[in-house]
Amino acid sequence: MPDPASRQGDSSLDGLIASIDRQTDEGAFISWGLESIKDIQGTIRAVDAKIGILLAALAFPLKDVAERYIAAHSSGISFASVFFTLAIISYGIGILLSVLTLSGIGGSHYHATGTGHFNTFYAAGMFRLNFIDALFRRREIRSSMSVEKFVDEIPKTCDRMLLDIAAEIMQLAYIRDLKILRQRYAFLFTGIAFLLGFIGFALMN
Repeated sequence: MPDPASRQGDSSLDGLIASIDRQTDEGAFISWGLESIKDIQGTIRAVDAKIGILLAALAFPLKDVAERYIAAHSSGISFASVFFTLAIISYGIGILLSVLTLSGIGGSHYHATGTGHFNTFYAAGMFRLNFIDALFRRREIRSSMSVEKFVDEIPKTCDRMLLDIAAEIMQLAYIRDLKILRQRYAFLFTGIAFLLGFIGFALMN
């Protein structure tokens, strides 16, 4: 029959093994979360790169588009002028969506359900900025939270770390999905614009 000391030793060893397993699992969860964040950020950068190329391509034919539009309307309303008008509208929407895709998306934490606490990983909303700050750097701009308060908000437990990482993933996922949606429609309206423009050009001839 095992003596009490032996049973106590086995219990301590089992507790140690369980603690190590838990730390290993928590470390794996955190690593997975960080890799997920990197993957989403990579997708966002890829979308921005594609839209940048599209926006540059849309800027080149602006002069020709204007000349064709004026020529189509110089002789009054016709099928060609109608198609060119629709093409211009689609062209403008495509440019607008491209610009919106490249623009920054703030306040994404409002779209993640359940993120009631301050997310130190994202640290959104710490500085109250407005249009003036886009033009000038003002010395009076200060963070809404002190360094000491920010340190207190930093998660001290693994569960809280996982919560902040999960919130960051959800917020980045919103930004990614919104950018992909805008990118899809930017390409769609650009394609429609070129198709309508081609039809209008054919009708002019």
